[in-house]
Amino acid sequence: MTDKHSGADRNMLGIFLKYPAAGQVKTRLAAAIGPEKAAECYRSLAELVLAGTASSERYRRILFITPEERILDFVRWMPDESFLPQRGTTLGERMVDAFEQLLLQGERAALIGTDAPDVSVDLAAAAFAALDENDLVLGPALDGGYYLIGMKRPHRFLFEDIAWSTPSVLAATLGKAKALGLSCKLMQALGDIDTVEDYAEWQGRMKSQNSELRIQESGGAE
Repeated sequence: MTDKHSGADRNMLGIFLKYPAAGQVKTRLAAAIGPEKAAECYRSLAELVLAGTASSERYRRILFITPEERILDFVRWMPDESFLPQRGTTLGERMVDAFEQLLLQGERAALIGTDAPDVSVDLAAAAFAALDENDLVLGPALDGGYYLIGMKRPHRFLFEDIAWSTPSVLAATLGKAKALGLSCKLMQALGDIDTVEDYAEWQGRMKSQNSELRIQESGGAE
């Protein structure tokens, strides 16, 4: 039996997820490598983030999906997950709605996307722990945005009049948090995959990691 005060009951992780259809995801990247490859990249990143944040003990997880009409495709792709539709016209509206849904089910909530493949269970758990002593937690992205945002109350003001997908997102959010008098913890900064340069760096890192793994496996077999 799960203790009612356990992390899995207190902490809710939401992940924003699009269906990886060509031409519908990674549009900036698609301009450089083509829509099919960009969709493959998005699918790979999403699967890495889902695998890297899988935890049944530290939090519960809900995938906020779009488009809603592809729910059966999502279920076939991620058969063991829980889904809710993204609701709202703007990204800010969709994020506020997601926080409201998550905080109906837990005491602390965090949202991530699928652009930062290095998000892990330990990082997500550290973000929830930071909310014990802070009103807000943010994971800065190297491009000036954020890959994670967490809170205990759905502060709508934080998501209003933000120029999304620009280098000013993090600074603008911190300014709004200061105006509200919210204490904020910044997590470690991570890179995300938005441009062809990001993609090339990530591909090189993945090849290097795979090569190291093959070397280790070869050495272990001798």
